[in-house]
Amino acid sequence: MLKNYFKIAIRNLLRQKGYTLINIIGLSVGIATALLIFLFVYDELHYDTFFKESKNIYRVYLKANLGSTAINGAFTPAPMAAAMKADYPEVKVLARLDQQDNMVVSVDEKYYMLDHVLWADSGFFKIFDFPLLNGDPAKVLTEPRTIVLTESTARKIFGDENPVNKMIKIENDTSYYRVTAVMKDPPHNTHLAFDMILSFHSRRDASSTIWLNNSMATYILLPEKYPYKRLEKKLKELVVKNIGPKVKEFMGFTMEEFIAKGNS
Repeated sequence: MLKNYFKIAIRNLLRQKGYTLINIIGLSVGIATALLIFLFVYDELHYDTFFKESKNIYRVYLKANLGSTAINGAFTPAPMAAAMKADYPEVKVLARLDQQDNMVVSVDEKYYMLDHVLWADSGFFKIFDFPLLNGDPAKVLTEPRTIVLTESTARKIFGDENPVNKMIKIENDTSYYRVTAVMKDPPHNTHLAFDMILSFHSRRDASSTIWLNNSMATYILLPEKYPYKRLEKKLKELVVKNIGPKVKEFMGFTMEEFIAKGNS
């Protein structure tokens, strides 16, 4: 019985070849489109989920009103990380990040343009466990003037040579930076796209105490299932405590008065 059904179906398909071709093409396009949409959505929903602690990683976000002007951004002052570490023991690890695009580096008078470069604190690899091909994740960015290269950047600059402990000159800086490790290239589905990571301890503003300059991102790692809203409420106290005196100094009124005027 079933065999006869197949024979009849095939005969009908062959009898109406044009109609059959249109249906097959339409079905194929529909299936292909559905698969592409599924793969796109799957990829978007899995951004940064490959980190072991992905559910416990947070970025400090600035949301405020300055009079009638709304201020929103993922940039924070340099001393915020140290203040959070001192006041909030629930924060396991912190790392400040800053990005610089189109950086020129040189080795033996040969120059290379790197599209995206990160400055990062030593806690970077404790939060974002990108795999290293060599080196200790806990130590590679602890010293000033140290560098971690991605695998493709290491090959671009040093070819097949082992770049560890090689020296690189950064733009117009008269001092050299030492390569401490090479890591695998970041996957495409991460918001952290970079060719090289420089130790944040190399920067002049690494130990800055200026609270009125929001210029870098602050990432934190919290304990498993920790209610982040609890820490979020505490951050307002930290801001009032540290920015309040500066507001009084530069604007002539206290932070409480500033908030009472409709700001936050």
